[in-house]
Amino acid sequence: MTGKISNIAETLGKLSVQIEGKKEHGINLLSVQCTFPEEARADLSKLKKGDTVTLSGIGDGKTLGFYVGLNECKIQ
Repeated sequence: MTGKISNIAETLGKLSVQIEGKKEHGINLLSVQCTFPEEARADLSKLKKGDTVTLSGIGDGKTLGFYVGLNECKIQ
């Protein structure tokens, strides 16, 4: 998937990038949360909020209806 980065984080030791979802009334809906393996740390350090990026990963379904989760993500 290709989209604009809305957040880059490390939570409980997991590296993740969030891609903006559809906007309605100024609110981001159904964004994509991509979780990366530790080996991707150096590549993720080159990204910043607002960048457009293409990522791939293995889907884990919707989480509480707010985002779609992808695991084992890679930057394309």
